[in-house]
Amino acid sequence: MSFKKNGHLTRNVLIIGGGRIGTVIHKFLSERKTSGYRVIGFLDDYQTGSMVLGKIDQLETIIQKNHVDDIYITIPSERDTINQLLNKIRKYDVDIKIIPEMYNFVTSSIRFHRTDAYPYMEVVRTPLKGMNLFLKRVVDIVLSFLGIIISLPVFAVTALLIKLDSRGPIIFKQKRIGKNGVPFNIYKFRSMVVDAEKLQSRLMDQNEADGPVFKIKNDPRVTRVGRWIRKYSIDELPQLFNVLKGDMSLIGPRPPLPHEVEKYTDYHWRRLDVKPGISGLWQVSGRSDLSFEEWVNLDIYYIENWSIVLDIKILLRTIPTVLFSKGAY
Repeated sequence: MSFKKNGHLTRNVLIIGGGRIGTVIHKFLSERKTSGYRVIGFLDDYQTGSMVLGKIDQLETIIQKNHVDDIYITIPSERDTINQLLNKIRKYDVDIKIIPEMYNFVTSSIRFHRTDAYPYMEVVRTPLKGMNLFLKRVVDIVLSFLGIIISLPVFAVTALLIKLDSRGPIIFKQKRIGKNGVPFNIYKFRSMVVDAEKLQSRLMDQNEADGPVFKIKNDPRVTRVGRWIRKYSIDELPQLFNVLKGDMSLIGPRPPLPHEVEKYTDYHWRRLDVKPGISGLWQVSGRSDLSFEEWVNLDIYYIENWSIVLDIKILLRTIPTVLFSKGAY
């Protein structure tokens, strides 16, 4: 351990493995200018470059020559190789940190456990289970019921305007895909002409969204009243009944259409680990202005990091997002 010019202690760091993970660790430590870490270089049997100090079998020489304080092991977890390294390093006053191969799954929640017999890593799909799931359902029931009661005047006025504006039903019912791929019927105030789904095939060349999603900013199928109720998300109010029934939640990923799900990759399917929501991170982070992959990443972040506090934050952010119709079309 040495002193910086400003008097702070500096810890010399050696990284074993100069591949992708080792490079990420190097960048992370180098950017933390106040942490006191100074990466002296890598040991690697295959990589070359100015930061590569030598091969792994030169470990002890490098430790002695550079007064190493911390060693990060980022090579593939071969038991014999790791054990040999640990036996060599333990002779020195050096802190050892092993970066597991599971570090590659940066979008997964990893929990570390230890039993009497062995340690293990658990990949957590979502914290939304057990008591957390029960709590979320209770909140959904209470708030959706209150929302329906409070919104009754809006329901009545909107229904009247839709009926006066164009022919067709007031409520639009459409098949969507819910949790674990189970289909359900979603309810919305009708905002388009009655044959809108049939007309979509003629408009595919005007699609402004990427991925399996279809979006047009000035969609000709939208009615006059429809354009207004979409702007302020009034068309989505009937989904409160979906929440009350248990098909949806107040907060969650956007409920996809069956033909969208048919094009999903395994990664995209993770959006279906929880119930879809009326609002979500995708809505308060840009709505239709987001790309499909951005939608998916936000949804998966929500699924893996769920908490009641996060739900409350999204609910509070939904109100100004809707009022100012940010990204809505």
